[in-house]
Amino acid sequence: MGLADAGLSEEKLEQAKAIIKRDLENIEQDFRKQLHRLDSYIKKNIGAIPREDDFVKWFFDKKKINETGKNLSKITDEEIICYAKKYVEELHKYVNFSDDNTFLKLNYGPKNPDVIKLLYNNLNPEKIEISFSDFEKIFNSQKINEKIHWKGTEIELVSLFTSIKFENRNIIYVVLSNIFLNKKNRLFSVNQLSVSKSKSTCTEYKAKSFVEKVISQIKKLEKS
Repeated sequence: MGLADAGLSEEKLEQAKAIIKRDLENIEQDFRKQLHRLDSYIKKNIGAIPREDDFVKWFFDKKKINETGKNLSKITDEEIICYAKKYVEELHKYVNFSDDNTFLKLNYGPKNPDVIKLLYNNLNPEKIEISFSDFEKIFNSQKINEKIHWKGTEIELVSLFTSIKFENRNIIYVVLSNIFLNKKNRLFSVNQLSVSKSKSTCTEYKAKSFVEKVISQIKKLEKS
């Protein structure tokens, strides 16, 4: 939301600037007050507290001219949580894939490179769209530019990758959430991935045959 100076006198322009200044200050104070109640929840369930300046700008830019000054609304919990999610999503698109939580450690010994090729040939471009060189990086802790957009279902993702042998399978949901984005280009929830795994064991989920086909190919490769 900007100021249009066409037809505004110097006095009116200064008044408008003063209103904007007060609005920004009020938003900042309100944000601090509301965040005091929510910070523990956001840290635990979303992962990071948004920058104060970024939130103030985001909230202010959403307002129309007739919603400023005395008509400026109070910040809701939903708005803070919504922005916190967006904020974390942006951060995670540019994370450094350098520790055990951010790459997949295959456990097929000398067959690891062959398993990577097999997975890539089955997943690209139907489930993912990425170059092979970048796909390889998620198995050897090298940095990639962005998270991988998973075009399949959440149950497919979980069912496939929990059926593959990984050294770090005990934290597989955390690793998957650090590597992939869902269909809507948003973060996968670690808890929700766990729930999806439970569903995959007791339902005939869509494309189950696809997952079974890939796992069967890996088993054959392992025995060859």
